[in-house]
Order: sequence, then structure tokens, then C-alpha cells
Amino acid sequence: MQAQIADQYRWDKRVILLFAPDERHPALQQQLSILTQDLEKVTDRDLIFYKIFSGNGVTPDGKMLSKTEVQSFYKNYHVEKDGFTFILVGKDGSEKLRK
Repeated sequence: MQAQIADQYRWDKRVILLFAPDERHPALQQQLSILTQDLEKVTDRDLIFYKIFSGNGVTPDGKMLSKTEVQSFYKNYHVEKDGFTFILVGKDGSEKLRK
């Protein structure tokens, strides 16, 4: 999945991966609030984001991720399932920031 995302958006979009135990996690809600406050800036910077939870997730276009895809995200990006993680993937497909 990691390579697929890099290939799908390479040189076109920056991808933000938002990992949280569930969609009610306070850090996730805070980050989504920041991202959606000024959608024009997000669009201007060619940013899209995935929301990835321990059991499911959502693509930038609102489609549900399968359990296999979710497991692949957690494995490939070495993320623990019990906390919040923010990852920025650059247009070249490499990880640029992790918090």
C-alpha cells in the first residue's frame, strides 16, 4: 500500500496520513479541525489526507479502507495502534515529517 500511494500521487499530491485508535481521538479531531479550517490553503499546497484507525479507515475521496489496507499502513509506516501519529509524505513519495 505504501508504494501504491507513492505511485498514485507522486509529483502531484502531498499525502497526510492520520493514524488514531478511532475517529473520536482528541488529537485526531484537533488535527482535522486545523486541516479543514482553511481548505483553500490545503488545496493550494496539494495536500490530501487519509484517516487510518485500528480497524478501518477512510481515503481522501471518502472510500472505506479494508482491514488488509489498514494493516498494511500500520506495518509499512511502523505505527503503533494505541496513539495518534501524523505523517506527511512528500510529492516524491518519501516521508517528510512524523509527529
